[in-house]
Amino acid sequence: MKKKLLSALILFTSLIMISCSREKNLYWQPDEIFPGMNSQGGVEENNTISLKKIPEETKIVIINFFAPGCMPCINELPDLTNIYNKIKDSSEVKFYAIGSSLNAIDNPEPLILSKIASEVYKFKNDYKIPYPVYLADTTKLKKFGVTGFPETFILIKENDQKWHVKRRYISSIKENDIFIYIK
Repeated sequence: MKKKLLSALILFTSLIMISCSREKNLYWQPDEIFPGMNSQGGVEENNTISLKKIPEETKIVIINFFAPGCMPCINELPDLTNIYNKIKDSSEVKFYAIGSSLNAIDNPEPLILSKIASEVYKFKNDYKIPYPVYLADTTKLKKFGVTGFPETFILIKENDQKWHVKRRYISSIKENDIFIYIK
């Protein structure tokens, strides 16, 4: 019995170590594209973001995933607005908000992007969000490993010119959580 318990403990520890080492080396591909919204709340394919389009001098990217109807997402809006207002003119730091649907994470069928856009558009207007908002469907959320809302990634461009995940917040964030990474 002790041998089985010891073997299970060693296996568990090994899996944790592998998982942690992978987290350190996570990086995002620059060709991933998130569409924006037009002034009527529809999907705007000509207004997109991707890491490939970010200016060369940018060193830090903050990406916040949120969903309408998510109370922690609503609670963090004042802090996100403050963050955006302080860095919006910076060439070294960029902030992007990507909205989706609360149903997009666990839904086995991908949700239609136009339905997500109408939910996000209403949320953006209801809460007077001042920063640009882009969209993600079920496929994008799964690809980036988004597990719930809100979820915020701090990406740092390393010497290899890849965008590495420096920090991932799987909850509401506060302004101070972000500014510890910005000098």
